[in-house]
Order: sequence, then structure tokens, then C-alpha cells
Amino acid sequence: MPVPKRKTSPMKRDQRRAHHDKITAPNVVPCPNCGDVMLPHRACPACGHYKGRQVIKGNVERARVVVFDLAGKIAVVTGGSRGIGRATCVALAEAGAYVLVNYRTNAEAAEETLRLIRDAGGQGELLGFDVADPEAVDQAIKQAYDKHGKIDILVNNAGISIDQLLLRISPKDLEMTWATNVNGALFCAKACIKTMMRKRQGRIINLSSVVAESGNPGQVVYSASKAALLGVTRTLAREYASRGITVNAIAPGFIETDMTSELTEAAHQGIIEQTPLGRIGRPEEVAAAVVFLASDEASYITGQVVRVNGGMHV
Repeated sequence: MPVPKRKTSPMKRDQRRAHHDKITAPNVVPCPNCGDVMLPHRACPACGHYKGRQVIKGNVERARVVVFDLAGKIAVVTGGSRGIGRATCVALAEAGAYVLVNYRTNAEAAEETLRLIRDAGGQGELLGFDVADPEAVDQAIKQAYDKHGKIDILVNNAGISIDQLLLRISPKDLEMTWATNVNGALFCAKACIKTMMRKRQGRIINLSSVVAESGNPGQVVYSASKAALLGVTRTLAREYASRGITVNAIAPGFIETDMTSELTEAAHQGIIEQTPLGRIGRPEEVAAAVVFLASDEASYITGQVVRVNGGMHV
């Protein structure tokens, strides 16, 4: 008695057909890096080569495959001269974006960021202005728009922290923190949204903080300013979704930056004990989240908060 043939499910059949089509498609090309077969608009499955810049070779220890393609995008990163801002500038450049590195006074540090961008095979330029000065913001963004014809990505990273208990905070410190952390983000968003609306596309990413949601003694003004950014994010997301502009926030936990370097050893250890992953985060881990939210792959995400905090606040 003949054994009946085993039927292949429609799902399995479609998967096999898709795999066959990928390998035998008439538009496959040889990889210019390793010679293996690849599709023209995809990374090489063998070596990761993509449009001549998929493998970052500037530093062998940092070599990695770029997942999200930002080629042709123009990005503005405020506070790009150090810490998370610097890591974000480099990560966006590695993904293919042309990065405008904002700084207020420390031109030397901003130049170092630009050097790191170029060492990674990316491109960019400096864009100095004070985010708390609306006229300076408008002038700088207009200058960038006139030169490049568009602004695709805005990362509102510039911020300051003046840590004191409420009873010890001076009105001047309060105003300075709010002017930079909240007003600065609003001024930059307003200026960039005008240009993004013309293209009906844009990405705005606001850097908030874990203390915006959890609170932290001695950081009442900083916490309030970063919590305000969450409200800004959700409201702008609703206001400009119809224009193709997404607005999201990232709330980092404690990250290795100049701000956290001033902590005492006891405070440092206390933070590690409060963090389920058992360590302080790295700026590059926050920057990776920025790159994702700036990419086409995140086009259906808006008004959200991405928490990069090692589980400190869930």
C-alpha cells in the first residue's frame, strides 16, 4: 500500500518559496566587499556590507553592523559636545545621517565630537547656539535649513542639573534649569517643526530622565523639568502626527556622564544596588535607542517613552 505524501502547510510552502525567491531573484548582485550574493537594497548576509558603509572600520574594537539606515538624513543634536549628546551624534553619523552638532560655549569639546564622527566614517558640522535663546535658535535652524534644504531629525538633549532641596533652590537656579531643559526643547522643536511640515516628515526625540517618573531627593527642579518634557512629547505627538512627524522621549537611568561622575563612591554603589541589571548604563546604549526612534522602522511609534534604565523604574 503506497504511503500517502505528507502535505506541506501553506505557511511552510510560502516560507520556502520566499527563501527560494530571495536566492534566485534576478536582481541579486555580488557583494562588492566579499563577492557573496546579496540583494541591492539589503545588507550582505555574509559580511554585513551595505552601500559602502555598513561595516564601521575606523576602530576594530568598535566595528559593528549598522542596522538602521539614516543615509541622506539631516540631524540636529543639541548639547552634542559631551556625554549622551556626543554618543548620539556619533551613532547617528554611523547610521548615515549628516549631523549638526550643537554646543553653547565649549567649542573644543564640540570639535572633539566632530572628530569622532569623522573617525567613524560619518559627516557633520558644528552649530553653535544657546537653546534657551529663541532668536538664536531660529537663526541657527534657518541657517541649517537654507544650507541643507531640510531638517529630518531633532534630538533635544541639551540640559543642566542644579541639585538642591527645594528650600535651598534659588529663583535664578530654577529659571536657568527650566530655560534650558524645557524652554530650550520647545524653542528647538518649534523651529524644526516648521521645516519638517514642508516635507511632511520628521523625527523629534526628547531626552527626559528616569527621575521624571520616579522622583529623586535633591533633584526636585531637575525632575520637574524632565517630567515636563514627557508632557511636551505626548502633546506634540498628537498635534503633528497628521504631518508625518513623530515625537518620542527617552528616559535614561543613571548613565556614565559628567553629571554622574561627580557622585560619591557610596552614592554610585547605591545606584547600582537599585538597578536590577546591576550596573551604570553607557551613553552608547541611550544613543542606540535614539537611532532606532529616528529610523523609518519606528515610523508607527509616536508619543511614547522609551526607558533605558537597567530596570531601575518599570
